[in-house]
Amino acid sequence: MTQTCPLCRSDQSQPFESLKAEGRTIEYRLCSRCGMVFQGEDWKKADLDQFYANDYRKLVEGEDQVSDKNRAIEETRARLLVSWLKAQGVQTVRRHMDIGASTGALINRSRREFGAQVLGVELSNSHRAFAETRGLRMLPSLDVLETQSEQRFDLISLIHVLEHLPEPVQTLSHLRERWLTSDGAFLLEVPNLYAHNSYEIAHLHAFSRHTLLETLRLAGYRVDALHVHGQPRSNVLGLYITVLARPATAPANQTVQPEGSVRLKRRLGMTKRRLLERLMPGQAWLPFPTLPNNEEK
Repeated sequence: MTQTCPLCRSDQSQPFESLKAEGRTIEYRLCSRCGMVFQGEDWKKADLDQFYANDYRKLVEGEDQVSDKNRAIEETRARLLVSWLKAQGVQTVRRHMDIGASTGALINRSRREFGAQVLGVELSNSHRAFAETRGLRMLPSLDVLETQSEQRFDLISLIHVLEHLPEPVQTLSHLRERWLTSDGAFLLEVPNLYAHNSYEIAHLHAFSRHTLLETLRLAGYRVDALHVHGQPRSNVLGLYITVLARPATAPANQTVQPEGSVRLKRRLGMTKRRLLERLMPGQAWLPFPTLPNNEEK
């Protein structure tokens, strides 16, 4: 068990909620100091890398191979994310790196709409291989990225990835210092603790709006835009938090601002979700996207 908060580094925490998966109970803990929710499992990096390379897709999605269902979700999400970026004033992208790139949907969209040079990082062997069939340059891990003599990127994205990383503050800080241009954009999306189920065997953290903003601030970013929404799965549930951030111009105060009433907010948020599911079922959960017949790789 790990008891150290990934946000404020406190060793004071208490049981929050739990998940039953793979015949065991996975405990989530609530930091007594800052309100961060994190998994009590002590994952080793080598075990995580092996899990994502070979087992994660089969466990979570039911199969290791690329499915049309998940491709359709990824393609739809990529289209929505690029549209949102443009709405925030991002009109030019020269170099885009997507970490946790899966089948390459987002960088493929970026290549088509911005004419960007793109690079994907994806641990899953099957999904990385699929992305490579689209002519996308892919790497198998961040460790391999560190061995490359790459130029910096003016857009880095982590879409439903940060909750999987053992050290979110340190990872974001390193990406900013080593790989992002000084005026570059950072695109991030995570499940929302106060509307999404959030718990999964490989979700090491469960972010609220507050703890996500504190994570970015400690890592040296300023937030330009934040969007709580449910797309592409819901019109009314705030399932996801999407953020556009850039490097901050001044060093951050390293004192974490705590979030209070986390248990109450979780209960109220999930109660609201259940009510909306009952009152507006057609808007609460939209049909899964489908791939168009003329869909291009």
